Order: sequence, then C-alpha cells, then structure tokens
Amino acid sequence: MEENIIMILIGGFVLFMIFGIILRTGKANWLVSGYSILPEDEKAKLDILKLYKRTGNLLIFIGIAFLADYLCSKYIHFPYEHLILVAVILIAVFGNLIYINTGNRFTKK
Repeated sequence: MEENIIMILIGGFVLFMIFGIILRTGKANWLVSGYSILPEDEKAKLDILKLYKRTGNLLIFIGIAFLADYLCSKYIHFPYEHLILVAVILIAVFGNLIYINTGNRFTKK
C-alpha cells in the first residue's frame, strides 16, 4: 500500500511539473478550461499569456506540494500528512480561482 502512495506522489509531481512548465511557455491553450470555446472578441480581450503563467505557476506549486508530501512520508512520518496535501491543494486552487476571477487582472489594457 505504501509503495502505491509513493508512486502516486512521484507521478503527480512529475505530471504537474511537466504541465506547469508547458503551460508557462504559452504553448498549451488546451490546458486552460473554456478558452478554446470563447468567441474571438472575448479572446481578444484577454491577456492570455498572463493567464498561462499564473495557471502554470499553480500547477508547479501543486507539483512541489506532491514532492513535499513524498519527502514527508519518506523521512518524517507524521500523521495526516496526506490530508495536509489535500488541504494545501484545495486552498491553492480555490485561492487562484478567486484571484483569477476578480479584479480584471487578465484583461488587456
């Protein structure tokens, strides 16, 4: 059972880091939900590179959280370490959703 959790944590780290780096380069608009179905006039209003970088940073942060959880489970062994990972990811995702959807931060000026 422990080996399966370790493989999931390492796999999550690798996948989130790869997708985060790809998204930060600005070449993966298929990773941003809903962008491909926006009308052209709405797409023209968005500063999509800023949105890509922000979303890529979120994915890289989640990958680092997976790595930190792996290291904690391997060396420190404290209870509820995986629940802390889930809480950190939920806080990061919902915090980013609030940040992205408020304040018109990603509209072109």
